[in-house]
Amino acid sequence: MQIHELKVHKNYVNPLLSGAKTFEVRRNDRDFQVGDILIMRPYDEKKQKYVSEESEFYYNVTYVLTGGKYGIEEGYCILGIQPNPAINRFGLLQWRYVPTPLTKPTKHPLEILDDTK
Repeated sequence: MQIHELKVHKNYVNPLLSGAKTFEVRRNDRDFQVGDILIMRPYDEKKQKYVSEESEFYYNVTYVLTGGKYGIEEGYCILGIQPNPAINRFGLLQWRYVPTPLTKPTKHPLEILDDTK
């Protein structure tokens, strides 16, 4: 299993998030395999920058149709994808470094989660 960080055109973000777009057409320069994880980051091609540094969405590769057959150009592939709800829910992968504050929190972590206080 590999993790791939990919740019996604900002026009395709809503279809991805709504579930209407369940595939990706990509150049197969990364040897995509079933079970890989895609980190999709919205990108504005006109401005040549990411829409937001904090926006990223996680998908599992469920199917790979390689090029050179069925009308798909050699060197390209179509990836069947589905959202990874566990990663999307928490928004972080364990392998990512998340800096911790150098000062002690003013509240216990469970108190922070309890919004009744």
